[in-house]
Amino acid sequence: DRARAVAVPSRPYATGTASACPPVKSGAHRLVVLAAPPDAAPATKGLVRAMQPLTVANDFSICAWLDARATKKCLLKSNKYAVVLATTATDFSFGRPPLVVAIARDPRERYAQQVAGRPRRVLHQVDDCLVAEFAPLNPSCFQNVLDVDDDADVAWFCGDACAGVRGDAAAQVAWRRAKERFLLVGLSDRPTATAAELERLLPSHFLRLSRHHRGRDGPRRRAPAKVDRAREAAFVAANAADAAFYELAREAFMGRRLACHGNSS
Repeated sequence: DRARAVAVPSRPYATGTASACPPVKSGAHRLVVLAAPPDAAPATKGLVRAMQPLTVANDFSICAWLDARATKKCLLKSNKYAVVLATTATDFSFGRPPLVVAIARDPRERYAQQVAGRPRRVLHQVDDCLVAEFAPLNPSCFQNVLDVDDDADVAWFCGDACAGVRGDAAAQVAWRRAKERFLLVGLSDRPTATAAELERLLPSHFLRLSRHHRGRDGPRRRAPAKVDRAREAAFVAANAADAAFYELAREAFMGRRLACHGNSS
């Protein structure tokens, strides 16, 4: 079964217009959950590394990528605050409901991650499938050959709400749920900007996070060769709902960045 998004409701993603700058949150909340779709750990590792030096000064603990039992044990032993990184549905029952921050991925970044290290013969099988594909396959060549679920990120953000819904309609449903459930939806290819907004939004946890974050915004992949560009484009087409969801998340994040930081780049 595909992993589902964290099931605990958070405060609304934004108030007022889409370009409004949400107010700073109180440090009274017990938990902050940094959630990302399955296999999206690379999108969060840089943020986690930047959080490590802050645990003493800002008095919080990090419980990262643990199963339910280990997470519970980590939380019970934690300091004043805990930052929990989750990739599957988790039932938190410790004090107040957590504030949940999610990460959205550009499908092209997911493509680069999925093909990295694959044998050439396997990628050639994908290319042969794409050449022979006279009508779009369901599931796609990527799911059939690489065992990579189509539109996996939208399925994760949607949970059960997207049953029987596909394409742009599924992306719209997923985004509505994301706005209801998550305090912030950051971007995997804008980690520096995401860190800056986390610091502004939750200074009780993340004051000076930007100072410790090492990385750059923008795609983290090399320009693909001609055949790879065609395969990448086919992957994006096979994950049209994910692509539409990412565009909605990017537009909202950049609008928030302009409203809060005076910078939309």
